[in-house]
Amino acid sequence: MNKSILTNFIDKLIRLLDRTVNPETIKTFVINKYGEMISTRTFLDEGSLNNIYLIEELMVLLGWLEKRKRVITGIKISEVQDIREIQNWLNPIEETIVVKRNIVKVGSGKYLDILDRNTDKKQKSSVSRNLERLLRHIEVKRNLSLTHFDEKIDKDQIWLERHSICILFCRAARRHNDLRFLNAALKLNDFYFREYKKRKLSNRRTAFLLALCEQEYTAMELLS
Repeated sequence: MNKSILTNFIDKLIRLLDRTVNPETIKTFVINKYGEMISTRTFLDEGSLNNIYLIEELMVLLGWLEKRKRVITGIKISEVQDIREIQNWLNPIEETIVVKRNIVKVGSGKYLDILDRNTDKKQKSSVSRNLERLLRHIEVKRNLSLTHFDEKIDKDQIWLERHSICILFCRAARRHNDLRFLNAALKLNDFYFREYKKRKLSNRRTAFLLALCEQEYTAMELLS
């Protein structure tokens, strides 16, 4: 391997592992909060039910849950069914800019995840450019990123937008084998962890548990 490439990779790895919340703390937090939700059935809406399904799926892969003990099984995760919805968001994708003057387009995490997974080659470059714009925004603004959005949304929705972007970054890191996206997700989730560790979980917080599971699964896949 080229020496400069190896040095760059090691530097990224060191920065990646410089976490304020260690993996064991996250594991304990996720297992405990998951247990609370299952015992009290505090996942009432469709979005939270979908999140729990994916959380269980990832917990099994991480070795945090026995497959036979999964509670939510046999459901189909809902995605964007109406093609007009995603087309309206695209506007079209060649002209869509997800971050402009530090204002983030609502739905960026949700729709870029779908597009990055499914879009054709013609749109790939536009999706890639927007992923890079989001990444740059977070690298520059750090804890002040993902604060302003292009639509008026309430506090709960702001947190859902943040978590969906962390989830997007973890999945993009796996798809493209790119540690930069995982690093960004780690930094954001470390910061957000302070918001949640002493609070009871509401429905929107299932998205945070999913973001943590995606993060730990991605770290296992890319760093093992």
